[in-house]
Amino acid sequence: MIPILGAALQLVAFGEVAPPTGKALRHNQEGRLTNLSPAERKEVEAARQTAMQDPTVQAAREKMEQARQAFQSAMDAAMLKADPSIQPILGPNLHEELANLSPAERKEIEAARQAAMQDPTVQAAHEEMEQARQAFQSAMDAAMLKADPSIQPILDKMHMHEEPAD
Repeated sequence: MIPILGAALQLVAFGEVAPPTGKALRHNQEGRLTNLSPAERKEVEAARQTAMQDPTVQAAREKMEQARQAFQSAMDAAMLKADPSIQPILGPNLHEELANLSPAERKEIEAARQAAMQDPTVQAAHEEMEQARQAFQSAMDAAMLKADPSIQPILDKMHMHEEPAD
């Protein structure tokens, strides 16, 4: 398998942005904070730091990461099954080098990705990943509120512009 391909696929999966992890998770969190005042950001960050120590949050985050990796593995396998000729295109830094691919190579990757998205294994892995992301977010919100119940209006404000899950 080529795990880096899965990382590249985090850019777009099933027409939506895949759940973020690592740096992408922090970037997404920062994006949600842009509508908050500096004081609100400070309150949320303090509650978030406390929440991250909660064993339930840690377990949910680990489960989310495992589901993301399972999705990436399923997607890698399905893409290579759909178009084995893309294997030479795939390198260890594909995620960073997508812009450097030729238009033809990007087209090949996109066609294989679209074919892979029809695979029932990929669809099931995507659904599991989405459920794990939602469970993590719920655990995080609950732990943040436990740490500081006064942030409920701030969390509501942060979630106001989110798209509802399918």
